[in-house]
Amino acid sequence: MTPVDLADLYEELETIYSTGNHAKKTLTKVRQMLRLLGELPEEDGHPRPSSTRDLTTANMARFIKRRLGAGLARNTVRGDIAYLKTICTYAIEQGYLDRAPAWRRMRIREEPTKINVPISVEQAERLFDLLYRRSIDWEGHRLFALYAVLLMTGVRRQEALRAHIRDVKLGESKLDLVVRDARFKTVESEKWVPIPPLLGEILREWMPRSKSKWLFPGVRRKGPWTDGQAGNKALDQLQSAAREAGIEKLTMHGLRHTFGTHALVHFKIELWAVQRFMRHTDSRTTQRYLRIDSPEPLIERASVINYRIAR
Repeated sequence: MTPVDLADLYEELETIYSTGNHAKKTLTKVRQMLRLLGELPEEDGHPRPSSTRDLTTANMARFIKRRLGAGLARNTVRGDIAYLKTICTYAIEQGYLDRAPAWRRMRIREEPTKINVPISVEQAERLFDLLYRRSIDWEGHRLFALYAVLLMTGVRRQEALRAHIRDVKLGESKLDLVVRDARFKTVESEKWVPIPPLLGEILREWMPRSKSKWLFPGVRRKGPWTDGQAGNKALDQLQSAAREAGIEKLTMHGLRHTFGTHALVHFKIELWAVQRFMRHTDSRTTQRYLRIDSPEPLIERASVINYRIAR
């Protein structure tokens, strides 16, 4: 092995990556990685990296720890590792490095994915108020009614958007769920859901304005509101309003999780009833929708645990 300075290594890589066969971003990232490696401080007997002999497992681990400590996203650091691997592979090919660092020892733990997170009761009411105040025109009224259906029934996105006016049975306080273009997940799904009184009032005002067989039609009233240009789709408009209400990353399925959580924790509806509302064949599925982010609900329920003790 004949080590070379990191600066000399960069000059060679610059020649390769400047041939026009590589994106400019590649050379920029290679330069950045080598610069950041050279900025690693001396610690625990590890000198500041200056040559290819310093492309060791220990130094790479220090580099990754430093990048994560700077608050960078894990995917960004994974990208950094990919460039470091390229640099080390070239150094090995040229005889500047004996062997590659043990990358398997530097796997970055996956971050827990946070999607479809339920919103709080306060957030739900804040968005409800904002959409209600904007329900004067037809499109605003449509979005308000759609949000109300998702929030107060827990139906899935396609179940709501493909519903017909005739599926709403206000006299029976129920919404029929009928298979149309999309298949339901289970036989239990093809049933009906109860319509709470407040939602019944909202739909009673909205349905005459729909002017379509669809409960939530597109602008031309000829089909369901399942398509549209960017910014005009149902989810786009709902998320835009949610951001104005201070709610980030709202999803329609997140509102289904919201319904399940609020029904169990805030409205104290029994598990068996919520399971039926959400049309789950297994109560364990319903329980997975239960999200408790604050201790108050548990503390409140713990207060009823009591025994008569002789004192």
